[in-house]
Amino acid sequence: MKKLLILGIVIVTLVAVYFMLYFIDVSGQILEVSGAKVTVDNMEEHYTEEDFIQQKGISPEQAKDIVKHPNQFRSVYLSFDLYNNSVWASVSNIQLEVHIPEDVKRRLVWIGDSLTFPYVGPMEEHSDIVIAYFKLEEGDTEEDLKEICKQIRFTLTGKKFGFFDHGSISVPVHFSGD
Repeated sequence: MKKLLILGIVIVTLVAVYFMLYFIDVSGQILEVSGAKVTVDNMEEHYTEEDFIQQKGISPEQAKDIVKHPNQFRSVYLSFDLYNNSVWASVSNIQLEVHIPEDVKRRLVWIGDSLTFPYVGPMEEHSDIVIAYFKLEEGDTEEDLKEICKQIRFTLTGKKFGFFDHGSISVPVHFSGD
């Protein structure tokens, strides 16, 4: 009987320690963002107006302007790395909220509104990217556009879950670098 009682106490203690470690692991901010950078590229790809309208949701007038004058536009890649530092919980349904200052909106033609991979599993890391199209103003250089794009901010929101729903996350993303 004494051995059974000791075994029961050991099992209860192990279960209590397990759940304590589990809840410590999944509490707080488990999603980290690093390596946020802006890359500017020419619009040299040979798209048709229909490609822009159908694939990107760009208006017919904007699509016609891009196809006729590709040297006046630039593709901007806003990239970052997502890392889930939890051993037991995943982050899913990651949504992108874009914050664009007024002076950036003047040049902005289109910006993506979702992530490529809206899920990060336990102890997983992956890169993601949001693409935007900008129209250059007279005198703008690619370096100027890169500096302008560094003003764009994202907020990533999602759900933490493991054995249970552990609430939501909210992570700001700020851009810098090349």
